[in-house]
Amino acid sequence: MSADFKALHQLYRAELLERTIPFWLKYGIDWQSGGICTCISDEGQVQSGDKYVWSQLRAIWTFSALYNKIERKPEYLDAATHIFDFITLYGRNDRGEWYFCLDQNGQPLFDGATSIYCDGFAIYGFTEFARATSNLHAIDLARQTYANVQLRLAQPGSYQTQPLPIPGGTKAHGISMIFASAFGELGDYLNDRATTAAASPARSWPSCRTSSAGSSSRTCAGSSVPIRASSSRCAPWELRGSETRSAAGRATGSAAGASWKKGSP
Repeated sequence: MSADFKALHQLYRAELLERTIPFWLKYGIDWQSGGICTCISDEGQVQSGDKYVWSQLRAIWTFSALYNKIERKPEYLDAATHIFDFITLYGRNDRGEWYFCLDQNGQPLFDGATSIYCDGFAIYGFTEFARATSNLHAIDLARQTYANVQLRLAQPGSYQTQPLPIPGGTKAHGISMIFASAFGELGDYLNDRATTAAASPARSWPSCRTSSAGSSSRTCAGSSVPIRASSSRCAPWELRGSETRSAAGRATGSAAGASWKKGSP
Protein backbone atom coordinates (compact mmCIF):
# COMPACT_ATOMS: atom_id res chain seq x y z
CA MET A 1 0.00 0.00 0.00
CA SER A 2 1.49 3.35 -1.02
CA ALA A 3 1.30 6.23 1.41
CA ASP A 4 -0.94 9.16 0.58
CA PHE A 5 1.54 11.87 1.48
CA LYS A 6 -0.82 14.69 0.62
CA ALA A 7 -3.39 13.31 3.06
CA LEU A 8 -0.70 12.79 5.71
CA HIS A 9 0.51 16.34 5.24
CA GLN A 10 -3.01 17.68 5.70
CA LEU A 11 -3.50 15.47 8.77
CA TYR A 12 -0.28 16.55 10.46
CA ARG A 13 -0.75 20.21 9.59
CA ALA A 14 -4.29 20.20 11.00
CA GLU A 15 -3.16 18.40 14.15
CA LEU A 16 -0.37 20.91 14.65
CA LEU A 17 -2.04 24.19 13.73
CA GLU A 18 -5.69 23.56 14.58
CA ARG A 19 -5.34 21.53 17.78
CA THR A 20 -1.89 21.20 19.35
CA ILE A 21 -0.55 24.74 19.08
CA PRO A 22 -3.90 26.46 19.88
CA PHE A 23 -4.16 24.28 23.01
CA TRP A 24 -0.75 25.45 24.28
CA LEU A 25 -1.38 29.06 23.39
CA LYS A 26 -4.68 28.98 25.28
CA TYR A 27 -3.68 26.97 28.35
CA GLY A 28 0.11 26.80 28.51
CA ILE A 29 1.38 30.38 28.39
CA ASP A 30 1.69 31.84 31.90
CA TRP A 31 0.94 35.47 31.12
CA GLN A 32 0.93 36.39 34.81
CA SER A 33 4.19 34.87 36.11
CA GLY A 34 6.06 34.40 32.83
CA GLY A 35 7.17 31.49 30.70
CA ILE A 36 5.10 28.46 29.77
CA CYS A 37 3.63 25.72 31.95
CA THR A 38 4.36 22.27 30.57
CA CYS A 39 2.26 19.77 32.47
CA ILE A 40 -1.43 20.30 31.84
CA SER A 41 -4.50 18.09 31.94
CA ASP A 42 -6.49 17.36 28.80
CA GLU A 43 -9.01 19.88 30.13
CA GLY A 44 -6.34 22.61 30.25
CA GLN A 45 -5.75 22.59 34.01
CA VAL A 46 -2.15 23.23 35.08
CA GLN A 47 -1.00 20.23 37.13
CA SER A 48 2.34 21.66 38.25
CA GLY A 49 3.71 25.18 38.41
CA ASP A 50 7.27 23.91 37.96
CA LYS A 51 8.82 25.19 34.75
CA TYR A 52 11.48 22.98 33.22
CA VAL A 53 14.07 25.16 31.59
CA TRP A 54 14.63 22.99 28.54
CA SER A 55 10.89 23.11 27.92
CA GLN A 56 11.01 26.91 28.03
CA LEU A 57 13.92 26.93 25.59
CA ARG A 58 12.38 24.39 23.24
CA ALA A 59 9.12 26.34 23.31
CA ILE A 60 11.03 29.44 22.21
CA TRP A 61 12.31 27.39 19.27
CA THR A 62 8.84 26.03 18.53
CA PHE A 63 7.01 29.34 18.39
CA SER A 64 9.89 31.04 16.58
CA ALA A 65 10.04 28.23 14.02
CA LEU A 66 6.27 28.42 13.51
CA TYR A 67 6.70 32.12 12.79
CA ASN A 68 9.73 31.61 10.55
CA LYS A 69 8.66 28.49 8.66
CA ILE A 70 4.86 28.19 8.77
CA GLU A 71 3.08 31.53 9.10
CA ARG A 72 4.02 34.95 10.44
CA LYS A 73 1.27 35.12 13.03
CA PRO A 74 1.82 37.74 15.75
CA GLU A 75 0.66 35.32 18.45
CA TYR A 76 3.56 32.96 17.67
CA LEU A 77 6.10 35.73 18.08
CA ASP A 78 4.32 37.09 21.16
CA ALA A 79 4.57 33.67 22.82
CA ALA A 80 8.24 33.23 21.90
CA THR A 81 9.09 36.70 23.17
CA HIS A 82 7.16 36.22 26.41
CA ILE A 83 9.00 32.98 27.19
CA PHE A 84 12.34 34.49 26.12
CA ASP A 85 11.88 37.41 28.52
CA PHE A 86 11.11 35.04 31.41
CA ILE A 87 13.93 32.59 30.86
CA THR A 88 16.60 35.21 30.22
CA LEU A 89 15.64 36.88 33.50
CA TYR A 90 15.69 33.74 35.65
CA GLY A 91 17.20 30.86 33.70
CA ARG A 92 20.99 31.04 34.29
CA ASN A 93 23.32 30.88 37.25
CA ASP A 94 26.29 33.21 37.80
CA ARG A 95 28.55 30.80 35.86
CA GLY A 96 26.43 31.13 32.73
CA GLU A 97 24.94 27.62 33.04
CA TRP A 98 21.24 27.13 32.39
CA TYR A 99 19.16 25.77 35.26
CA PHE A 100 17.27 22.50 35.01
CA CYS A 101 13.99 23.64 36.57
CA LEU A 102 12.38 26.76 38.03
CA ASP A 103 9.34 27.22 40.19
CA GLN A 104 6.38 29.15 38.87
CA ASN A 105 7.96 32.49 39.74
CA GLY A 106 11.43 31.70 38.39
CA GLN A 107 13.33 30.44 41.43
CA PRO A 108 15.67 27.47 40.71
CA LEU A 109 14.71 23.97 41.89
CA PHE A 110 16.37 20.53 41.97
CA ASP A 111 19.92 21.72 42.79
CA GLY A 112 20.19 24.28 40.02
CA ALA A 113 22.07 23.68 36.77
CA THR A 114 22.06 19.89 36.62
CA SER A 115 21.58 19.23 32.90
CA ILE A 116 23.86 20.41 30.12
CA TYR A 117 21.09 19.52 27.68
CA CYS A 118 19.43 22.80 28.72
CA ASP A 119 22.44 24.69 27.39
CA GLY A 120 22.07 22.97 24.02
CA PHE A 121 18.42 23.93 23.81
CA ALA A 122 19.34 27.51 24.77
CA ILE A 123 21.64 27.77 21.75
CA TYR A 124 19.02 26.17 19.53
CA GLY A 125 16.08 28.22 20.76
CA PHE A 126 17.84 31.57 20.84
CA THR A 127 19.23 31.10 17.33
CA GLU A 128 15.75 30.46 15.91
CA PHE A 129 14.38 33.38 17.93
CA ALA A 130 17.09 35.63 16.48
CA ARG A 131 16.05 34.53 12.99
CA ALA A 132 12.54 35.70 13.75
CA THR A 133 13.38 38.94 15.53
CA SER A 134 17.04 39.88 14.81
CA ASN A 135 17.30 40.16 18.61
CA LEU A 136 20.95 40.90 19.39
CA HIS A 137 20.61 39.82 23.02
CA ALA A 138 19.36 36.39 21.92
CA ILE A 139 22.28 35.73 19.61
CA ASP A 140 24.73 37.08 22.19
CA LEU A 141 23.34 34.62 24.74
CA ALA A 142 23.62 31.82 22.19
CA ARG A 143 27.28 32.67 21.60
CA GLN A 144 28.01 32.91 25.32
CA THR A 145 26.39 29.54 25.91
CA TYR A 146 28.32 28.02 22.99
CA ALA A 147 31.63 29.17 24.49
CA ASN A 148 30.62 27.91 27.93
CA VAL A 149 29.63 24.42 26.82
CA GLN A 150 32.66 24.00 24.57
CA LEU A 151 34.84 24.11 27.68
CA ARG A 152 32.58 21.79 29.67
CA LEU A 153 32.10 19.21 26.92
CA ALA A 154 35.87 18.89 26.67
CA GLN A 155 36.13 18.02 30.37
CA PRO A 156 34.62 14.68 31.40
CA GLY A 157 32.89 14.99 34.75
CA SER A 158 32.33 18.73 34.51
CA TYR A 159 28.64 18.53 33.68
CA GLN A 160 25.50 16.62 34.57
CA THR A 161 22.69 15.27 32.40
CA GLN A 162 19.61 15.09 34.61
CA PRO A 163 17.11 13.53 34.70
CA LEU A 164 19.17 10.59 33.38
CA PRO A 165 22.80 10.58 34.56
CA ILE A 166 25.27 8.96 32.15
CA PRO A 167 26.95 5.90 33.69
CA GLY A 168 30.70 6.17 34.11
CA GLY A 169 32.78 5.07 31.13
CA THR A 170 29.93 5.49 28.66
CA LYS A 171 28.69 8.11 26.23
CA ALA A 172 25.15 9.25 25.48
CA HIS A 173 24.08 9.77 21.90
CA GLY A 174 21.98 12.69 23.11
CA ILE A 175 25.06 14.83 23.79
CA SER A 176 26.41 14.55 20.25
CA MET A 177 22.95 14.77 18.69
CA ILE A 178 21.80 17.90 20.52
CA PHE A 179 25.04 19.85 20.38
CA ALA A 180 25.79 18.94 16.76
CA SER A 181 22.37 20.33 15.86
CA ALA A 182 22.69 23.41 18.08
CA PHE A 183 26.21 24.27 16.91
CA GLY A 184 25.21 23.75 13.29
CA GLU A 185 22.24 26.10 13.59
CA LEU A 186 24.31 28.77 15.33
CA GLY A 187 27.16 28.44 12.84
CA ASP A 188 24.76 28.74 9.90
CA TYR A 189 23.15 31.84 11.40
CA LEU A 190 26.49 33.51 12.10
CA ASN A 191 28.04 32.27 8.86
CA ASP A 192 30.93 31.18 11.08
CA ARG A 193 32.93 28.21 9.82
CA ALA A 194 34.51 27.40 13.17
CA THR A 195 31.14 27.10 14.90
CA THR A 196 29.72 25.05 12.05
CA ALA A 197 32.78 22.77 12.11
CA ALA A 198 32.14 22.08 15.80
CA ALA A 199 28.90 20.42 14.70
CA SER A 200 30.65 17.84 12.53
CA PRO A 201 29.15 14.34 12.95
CA ALA A 202 32.70 13.02 13.24
CA ARG A 203 33.27 15.05 16.39
CA SER A 204 33.24 13.00 19.59
CA TRP A 205 32.86 14.61 22.98
CA PRO A 206 34.16 12.88 26.12
CA SER A 207 31.59 11.13 28.23
CA CYS A 208 30.24 12.58 31.41
CA ARG A 209 31.33 10.44 34.34
CA THR A 210 29.43 12.20 37.05
CA SER A 211 26.15 11.05 38.49
CA SER A 212 23.81 12.32 41.13
CA ALA A 213 20.87 10.95 43.00
CA GLY A 214 17.80 10.78 40.83
CA SER A 215 14.54 12.35 41.86
CA SER A 216 11.87 10.16 43.39
CA SER A 217 9.22 12.53 42.07
CA ARG A 218 6.61 11.46 39.57
CA THR A 219 7.13 12.17 35.91
CA CYS A 220 5.14 14.19 33.44
CA ALA A 221 3.14 11.90 31.16
CA GLY A 222 5.21 10.79 28.20
CA SER A 223 8.41 12.27 29.65
CA SER A 224 11.22 11.24 31.97
CA VAL A 225 11.26 14.67 33.61
CA PRO A 226 10.27 14.69 37.31
CA ILE A 227 7.48 16.92 38.52
CA ARG A 228 5.92 17.40 41.92
CA ALA A 229 2.32 16.86 40.91
CA SER A 230 0.42 14.40 38.76
CA SER A 231 -0.30 15.31 35.15
CA SER A 232 -1.79 13.98 31.99
CA ARG A 233 -0.41 16.08 29.19
CA CYS A 234 3.07 17.35 28.35
CA ALA A 235 4.25 20.05 26.03
CA PRO A 236 4.45 19.00 22.35
CA TRP A 237 8.21 19.61 22.27
CA GLU A 238 8.73 17.45 25.38
CA LEU A 239 7.36 14.07 24.46
CA ARG A 240 8.24 10.55 23.60
CA GLY A 241 6.79 7.09 23.99
CA SER A 242 4.04 5.00 22.45
CA GLU A 243 0.29 5.48 22.28
CA THR A 244 0.79 9.00 20.97
CA ARG A 245 -1.28 11.32 18.87
CA SER A 246 0.12 12.52 15.55
CA ALA A 247 3.67 13.81 15.23
CA ALA A 248 5.07 16.27 12.74
CA GLY A 249 8.61 17.31 13.47
CA ARG A 250 12.35 17.07 13.12
CA ALA A 251 14.61 14.28 14.22
CA THR A 252 16.26 16.53 16.79
CA GLY A 253 13.14 16.39 18.94
CA SER A 254 12.80 20.17 19.02
CA ALA A 255 9.98 20.08 16.50
CA ALA A 256 6.97 22.27 16.40
CA GLY A 257 4.31 19.67 16.95
CA ALA A 258 5.74 16.48 18.34
CA SER A 259 3.19 14.14 19.90
CA TRP A 260 1.99 13.67 23.44
CA LYS A 261 1.10 10.57 25.40
CA LYS A 262 -2.35 10.24 26.91
CA GLY A 263 -2.94 9.35 30.52
CA SER A 264 -0.96 9.69 33.71
CA PRO A 265 2.13 7.51 34.26
